[in-house]
Amino acid sequence: MIDQVRAHPHQVTIVTAGPLTNVAGAARKDPEFASLAKGIVIGGANLYQLHPGETDPAFNSSEGFNFRFDPEAAHIVLTAGWKKVTALVDVTSSVMFDDAMMARIKANKTPASDYVAKAGYVGYPIWDETTTEVAVDPGLIRQRIPLRMDVDITEGPDYGATRVWAEGDSPGLGEAKVQYVQAVDNKRDADTFVDSTRATR
Repeated sequence: MIDQVRAHPHQVTIVTAGPLTNVAGAARKDPEFASLAKGIVIGGANLYQLHPGETDPAFNSSEGFNFRFDPEAAHIVLTAGWKKVTALVDVTSSVMFDDAMMARIKANKTPASDYVAKAGYVGYPIWDETTTEVAVDPGLIRQRIPLRMDVDITEGPDYGATRVWAEGDSPGLGEAKVQYVQAVDNKRDADTFVDSTRATR
C-alpha cells in the first residue's frame, strides 16, 4: 500500500472491509502514508442508533466488529490525517444476497460468476461488496452526514466502541472528519455486484 500511494500520490483510495491492523501498520511505518492517499473508505463504525434522517450523534458510542477486533489500529487509522474519510457499515446490510441475485449471477456463466456461485453466502448482506462499490462509485450514496469519529481505547466495557460527535463538539484530539453513509441506492448496489461477475478475466 505504501509503495502504491507513494508511486501515485493523491490518486489511491484505501478500502477496508475488516479490522484495520494492516492500514495502521502502514500509517505507523510511513507518517506520510495517509496524507499522500486520495482518501480511505472504511467498512466499520456501526452506529445502530443513528438512522437515515437523524443528524445528532448524541448517543456517542456503539458496537462494530472491525473496530472491536483491533481498537488501537482503528484509533491510529482514524487519527492519521487523511484528506477524505468515508465510513459505512449499517447501510451495507440493506442489500441481501438472496436466491434471485444468485440466479442472476449464475446466468452470467463466467469464471467470476462461477466463483461467486460456489463461495457466496445466500441469506447474508453484501457487506464488503457495498463498501467497495461506494469507494469506486460515490454516486451510489443517497444520504450521508459529517461526523467526527474515533475509537475508545480505554480499558473497560466500551473498549473498541465507535465514538462520534457532531462537527464542533469533539474533544479536538485528532478525531477524523468523516462522511458517514446512511443510505445507498439499493438497486444500483445489487446490480453493480451482479454486473461485476460478468468479467471474463
